[in-house]
Amino acid sequence: MYRMFDAHCHIYPDQIAQKSVEGIDRFYDHLPFQPYDGTTGTLYRIGREAGISHFLVHSVATSPRQVSGVNRYIASEVAASDGAFTGLGTLHPDSEHPEQDFGELVSLGLKGVKLHPDFQRFEADSPSAMRIYGLCAEAGLPVLVHTGDHRFDYSNPNRVANVLRAFPKLRFVGAHFGGWSVWDDAVKTLSGFDNIIVDTSSTFYALDRNIGKALIRQWGADRVMFGTDYPMWNPRPEISCLLEMGLTEDEYRRIFWDNAAEVFGLGGGKEPSPAITFVPSAEMKVGLAPGQEEMLSTKEDIKTIIRDNPDTVMAFDILEGGDLIGFVLVHRFEPEKYFLWEYAIDLKHQNRHKGTKALAAFIDYLKTSHGAKEITTTYIFGNDHAKHVYEKVGFVETDVVDEPDCHEVNMAYYL
Repeated sequence: MYRMFDAHCHIYPDQIAQKSVEGIDRFYDHLPFQPYDGTTGTLYRIGREAGISHFLVHSVATSPRQVSGVNRYIASEVAASDGAFTGLGTLHPDSEHPEQDFGELVSLGLKGVKLHPDFQRFEADSPSAMRIYGLCAEAGLPVLVHTGDHRFDYSNPNRVANVLRAFPKLRFVGAHFGGWSVWDDAVKTLSGFDNIIVDTSSTFYALDRNIGKALIRQWGADRVMFGTDYPMWNPRPEISCLLEMGLTEDEYRRIFWDNAAEVFGLGGGKEPSPAITFVPSAEMKVGLAPGQEEMLSTKEDIKTIIRDNPDTVMAFDILEGGDLIGFVLVHRFEPEKYFLWEYAIDLKHQNRHKGTKALAAFIDYLKTSHGAKEITTTYIFGNDHAKHVYEKVGFVETDVVDEPDCHEVNMAYYL
């Protein structure tokens, strides 16, 4: 299998994700399918299941006042991703201080700009948009632009061509093969410019495989990047569609990884993190933060649980590159069904994004080594940190227990 970089992913804060996805559905006159929820937890889960290891994440500001908040959110998700995300910032043509907005975007470490002329309601070649392209070209940062829509005239190929002529040194990424729903016009009008590269997102659902293959060959595989347009599409059929086209090994490597890695400065990727491994354990050895003991069984109780239930309970030390970073205990209550009973990250390794990384690795371990199909767990109502970690890796809330002596939220992860 090829190394895969999904170069087109929209993400939203959990508290507004549903509203944002509903907005996408309305914009496209109600999609003929149910999109995903737009959260990073779901993106991680479906991406890992499809074999994708890196994601280009972004969102757009629908008004100038949203720009800073969106950019800070994207930067925070990149920081929390342990190298799995590359982030693009957003700008808005109606901003009174685009240079200031751009400066903050760069200072946050974001690797380019995402614009959506049709959603943000501006003409792609308007003077205010040209000002943004100029900032990107001068700084050497790429700009990913939603291109094409047969219903409007904000980002169609005629306008994109004006941008490419005006900024020959700009690295312009035309989403959706350079023109969503106007693919033939896009390749005829734009493929002659050498400063545009395109992605495959939101295209293959509408085109015959042979037409898709012809598009790739017309653009040239060295100018095509794989993208899913998350939360729109399931990545597995998108990948299968590409693989069924019978491209060359070199073309697949370029499309799935090399082109995007080069455009967004990833190169061969960051130095791999030390491997996370799970070693059977008879006790919990990790140190805990003040107050954390109340969230877990005592160490003596955990030893007793492990000792008295050898057939149904499994406990593991979590090691990263040989260093003890955590502890996990699960109970198999039915074949292929596990309850995540205890989970803790050592005090020295807390607040370093290792809880999410280790839990995601453990889910993969349970699936591949023990055939898990379902994992359930609970957290005490009000423990927002636990809620965030569980949702980040893909757990979903199933119900709430609200009784005089028990206030817990039940969650499940379906593999």
